Amino acid sequence: MNTERDEDFMENGCHNCSHLHYVKGEESMFCDVRERMLPVDSWTSAANHCGGWKESEEEEIDERNCVNCVHSHAVNGEEGVLCDVCGKMLGDAGNWDIFAKDCADYVNENQQHQIRIDEEFKALIPPLSNEERESLEGSIVADGCRDSLVLWDGVLIDGHHRHEICTRLGIEFNTVEMANLETRNDARLWIIRNQLGRRNLTNYQRAELVLKLKPAIAEKAKENLATHTEQGYQKSGKAVVVDKELSMASGLSHDTISKADFIGQHADEETKQALRTGETSINREYKRIKHNDELKEREQMLIAQRGEKGDPATIVKMDSLTFLEGLDLESADLLLTDPPYMTDVEDIKAFSASWVPIALDRVKSTGRAYICAGAYPREIQAYLSVLLEQSRFTLENILVWTYRNTLGPSPAMAYKMNWQAIFYLRGEDAEPLSCPVMVEQFSVQDINAPDARMGVRYHSWEKPMELADRFIRHSTKAGDIVIDPFAGTGTFLLAAAEIGRKAMGCDNDDVMLSMAMERGCKRAYRS
Repeated sequence: MNTERDEDFMENGCHNCSHLHYVKGEESMFCDVRERMLPVDSWTSAANHCGGWKESEEEEIDERNCVNCVHSHAVNGEEGVLCDVCGKMLGDAGNWDIFAKDCADYVNENQQHQIRIDEEFKALIPPLSNEERESLEGSIVADGCRDSLVLWDGVLIDGHHRHEICTRLGIEFNTVEMANLETRNDARLWIIRNQLGRRNLTNYQRAELVLKLKPAIAEKAKENLATHTEQGYQKSGKAVVVDKELSMASGLSHDTISKADFIGQHADEETKQALRTGETSINREYKRIKHNDELKEREQMLIAQRGEKGDPATIVKMDSLTFLEGLDLESADLLLTDPPYMTDVEDIKAFSASWVPIALDRVKSTGRAYICAGAYPREIQAYLSVLLEQSRFTLENILVWTYRNTLGPSPAMAYKMNWQAIFYLRGEDAEPLSCPVMVEQFSVQDINAPDARMGVRYHSWEKPMELADRFIRHSTKAGDIVIDPFAGTGTFLLAAAEIGRKAMGCDNDDVMLSMAMERGCKRAYRS
């Protein structure tokens, strides 16, 4: 474009039409609106020519209405007709049928270049399955493209799959403009609602579509709210309106849409595709993903509770009273022990009274204690009488460890005892339990006993490592001191050392000591 000529044109102004004319070559002007060459070389004559052409065009349009195509045709001189839409010179001015056909052929050849594809709008259209695509292509090949492609201001808003197939195969198609859509947001809403109304969609596909509607509906709700405010209406909750609109548009409940939204954010593409084809359901995949997320979250919490493996657990050959008396008062963070049962001692009441008070005195006021016992009523009574008499620690629970894999013979007059008691106490300054996994905080701990048939049991009443791990994680942090005056084969000590606690204990049985060291405890000696 010649800048000086353009400026001159703007200064002089065009009094005959509102179009922009500019130089094209040396001998003619080009009309930017009519997209047409004007056979003149001055701005005034170009304006007059264009204005005069416009007037003659309007007269011809009034007299000659073309019924063969949707475009307006106007006589341009004596040798041809100009299509007002295509901008193309069409054949003999006296033969409307010829130039109408000429125009239609031109459009069919060039419409793929005229249609604009908006990537955002295209993304709103659910993809076809392979079967759907094959069926659609077969139908178009056999019968042509029967439905018009829908445009908004020249942008394709419906018929993307048909457009791709027709363009690729060179098949003609028609278009229609949606002139009643004022804004881009209106176009978005129309596209999605149109898809919801005409496609055989799975529930997940419907949910995907309405979730794409959510920003557009929210924008509409905001506009409505602003209008109502100006009119003096009371404001209402926008979120409720949007959720209701989404449910009404999709035919799905708000809960189902929310689950689909969650799946969209957390599922892999393979899962989403299975949902789109109906191979699985929204509810099933939501539960599966939630469960997996909970497992991951639980594992992260457990990792946070555990410290790095520290020094080996130490065990000394010594009786429990001597071991306990050798410890400083209030020096331990946790007492975790499994003393002999009433079947192994002469007087369970005297036995429990002999060591429990001494052991509790070695635990800090911020600490805790777990004391295992059998399920015999007399044994439970003996420990209760001792524990309830002391005042430094609160007896919070009698926990139950239950197992289902070592039942023994069936008694004739009683029920099988597939459980053992665990007395749980806390100091007056103890912090809350650290139980991020809800099921671990149940007072009934359902964990199978170590099974000799699986080669993982070292003695008859050995406690499971998982049970020990739970109690230690719940009650201590990395670096805390854990004591066990009845260490046996070292289960509690090993569990504590494995997650970064300082573990020490004793036993006076050589066989037990040997197994504890075989499992990883370090033999210690005390003078």
